[in-house]
Amino acid sequence: MAPHQLVAGLVGDPSCRASAPIIDRLKDQGHAEPRAAGRRMSGTCWASEVSSETRQELVAQAKEWGQTGWASETSSKTADKRVGEMAALIVATREYQFA
Repeated sequence: MAPHQLVAGLVGDPSCRASAPIIDRLKDQGHAEPRAAGRRMSGTCWASEVSSETRQELVAQAKEWGQTGWASETSSKTADKRVGEMAALIVATREYQFA
């Protein structure tokens, strides 16, 4: 298994300690419309910047998922899962792998 696949698997799992700080940071910010969520994840959680093309793809994925938040137990589980999935997508990007 390649290192980036291992990292993607770790941060993509909401129950893993590696993803907890990411989830907590976004949870503290509350509900996020998809565009903001994609930007927060790619620009705030990691030091490396992604290209505008990559950011557009991440935002498009977030839009497909819709608004997320932690208002209830059900929405919280979904939001945690989406944050993990977005984190896995980010660590799979070329910018992250070669940062």
